[in-house]
Amino acid sequence: MKIPEGKCNQAASTAAVIFEIIYWGVAAVYVLMLMTLVYDPTYLSSLKDAPNHWVAFFAVFDYNVEGLSNVRGLFALAILQSIALISLGAMILHKIHLIFEITAGKTRDSIGPTPFQPANVKLLRQIGVLAATCPILNFLISLLVALLYGTDVAIPIISPEGLFAGVVILCLSRFFAHGVALQIDVDGLL
Repeated sequence: MKIPEGKCNQAASTAAVIFEIIYWGVAAVYVLMLMTLVYDPTYLSSLKDAPNHWVAFFAVFDYNVEGLSNVRGLFALAILQSIALISLGAMILHKIHLIFEITAGKTRDSIGPTPFQPANVKLLRQIGVLAATCPILNFLISLLVALLYGTDVAIPIISPEGLFAGVVILCLSRFFAHGVALQIDVDGLL
């Protein structure tokens, strides 16, 4: 059974919106956690007594808090890191949704039902920059944690996969820019 292309695009667009809402919701939960951490000094106090306790939020970071006296400061940085990375993911999902909407010709920036549009090129560039920003931001916060708490708590490494994905998306945006120029040429001939 062949699924029509329009239905697949609509399903992908809908999935992007659903996951964007979930990401923003998770980011809001982390903001509430951070506010609780700042305003309640007893929050997370039980973690100081937990031996060999590893803390991980959605596999964004992995910090060893064994024997650490200032767990609150570390958690504040870790939660800020999670908020930033999850927010970047939500922004990427929003831009993916916009690409589908523009390609379908449903927005005022659309010039018709074609993927080769200047607005899509701009959105792809933004996605590439955001995708490359994620591992850089992760590295910088891990470096800050390592400087403040030592390398036994966090080892700052940069994820080459995220950088590679960002560069590939930026290259893809260049191909789409060329496709826009060809589309304009073809439309001018008709």
